[in-house]
Amino acid sequence: LTVRVDQLKETATLKTYVKTWMKDYPRFGFDVLVAKPIRVEGQNGFLLDVINRDAAKQLRQVVFLKDRVAVILTCRDHRENFDKSIGSCNDIIRTFKWRDDAEPVKAQQSKN
Repeated sequence: LTVRVDQLKETATLKTYVKTWMKDYPRFGFDVLVAKPIRVEGQNGFLLDVINRDAAKQLRQVVFLKDRVAVILTCRDHRENFDKSIGSCNDIIRTFKWRDDAEPVKAQQSKN
């Protein structure tokens, strides 16, 4: 499991944000198996299941977006093991919650 946090420069909808980089999957050797909006503990998310044609890897990504902060949770495993590991991945994804008391993520400023 990896977690990535992106600070968006502009406000976007969850669907628009996902579509901006979803078109890159085929270029990197991935086929999209599933792409759909989901609800996780009352929160909107977007689920992507993709498979790598060359490396025999399968990924599940779930994207959450709030204000201008996107969080991408990615689970990856070998294709032949994916059905076994996806349950643990889903258990972890179900624990995601936005913290209302958290400070907003601020982009690093260069001092040049």
